[in-house]
Amino acid sequence: QVVYVPTSFLYEDFQEIIPANIHHLASNQAEDGSWKPTWAWGRYEDVWEIAKQEWSGVLTLDNLRVLREFDAFS
Repeated sequence: QVVYVPTSFLYEDFQEIIPANIHHLASNQAEDGSWKPTWAWGRYEDVWEIAKQEWSGVLTLDNLRVLREFDAFS
């Protein structure tokens, strides 16, 4: 994510692709309303399960903020 808000100094540079990015972001939301990490550690699986849940919280909060800033809920 490069442009988090429409007032970003980079908005004009990316304004043509932002709607597609917002659509992609919204379409990848899980049924429970969250976003899950798209990566894995490949080891330390017992600890990864805890970290995965924590990362899901971070991603969900960040993505909901972006969708709100771009009025994606209307």
